[in-house]
Amino acid sequence: MTETANGHGGSKAPRCPQCGCQHSEIQDRNTWWGHDVDRRKCRNCANVWWVPCPAEPDPDALLIYRPIRCPKCGGGRTYVHTTRRPIRYHRCEDCKHRFKSVEPKPRS
Repeated sequence: MTETANGHGGSKAPRCPQCGCQHSEIQDRNTWWGHDVDRRKCRNCANVWWVPCPAEPDPDALLIYRPIRCPKCGGGRTYVHTTRRPIRYHRCEDCKHRFKSVEPKPRS
């Protein structure tokens, strides 16, 4: 599994901390404190080091954020001052109106 800066392997490899070249091979994949890491070996100076694996986004963990607007003035500067699930209590920064919203249940 060789990744180099000139495109072999599909992406840029991290630089070697000793010599600075980008020609390295993945020797091992492991988990360190719950994070995936690669053990790499430089093809130039034979230095071995650990680097974090690039995180792949989880398509099921996508969150859609819709800003809550004040029902009285329509302002977007609102904040949540209390949450008692599933109800959230908001306050508008513009007109000081208090209102509540219901948090939707997560999809299974």
